[in-house]
Amino acid sequence: MNRLLTLATLLLAASLAGCAGAPPVSLEGADTTLTPSIASEGFETVRGRRVVWGGIVVATTNHADHTVIEVLGYPLDKRTRPLTEARAQGRFLVRREGYLETVDYAPGRAVTAGGLLSGVEEGKVGEASYRYPVLSADALHLWKPLNAGASGVRFGFGIVITN
Repeated sequence: MNRLLTLATLLLAASLAGCAGAPPVSLEGADTTLTPSIASEGFETVRGRRVVWGGIVVATTNHADHTVIEVLGYPLDKRTRPLTEARAQGRFLVRREGYLETVDYAPGRAVTAGGLLSGVEEGKVGEASYRYPVLSADALHLWKPLNAGASGVRFGFGIVITN
C-alpha cells in the first residue's frame, strides 16, 4: 500500500510539474534587456541580436510569402506572456515566413515572438511617423485570452455562475 501511495504521489508531482514547464518561447540566448523602443532608436548597434518580445496584436498583414504582425510591446512574465497592465515598451513588427490566419492573429490578441532583429521599417501610427524594429520570428506563440476556458454553468439567458 505504501508503494502505491508513493507511486501516486510521484505521478501527481510529475503532472503538476508539466503544467509549470518551460515557457512556450525560449529565452535562451535572448537579450532580455533590449526593448522595442531602445531597438528602434539605435538599431545598427543591435542588428542581429536575438530577442523575445511580446505584446498585443495591432494589425496582421499577409504577403506573398510571409506575414507581418504589428505588435504593441509589453514586458513579459516568467512564462513569456505579455504583462499588459504594465507600461508599453514600444511597437515592433514580427515577420514570419508563410501564411498566418489574420482571424487568429486579430487585433487585441496577446502574442510572444522570438527571433533575430533583422531591420527597421518606417511607418505611421495615426499621423505620426514611427520606426518599427523588425523581429524575424523563428518562434511564435499566440496566447489564449485570460478568461478563455473559464468553467462555469450557463443558463442561456445571460446568467453565468463560475467557480
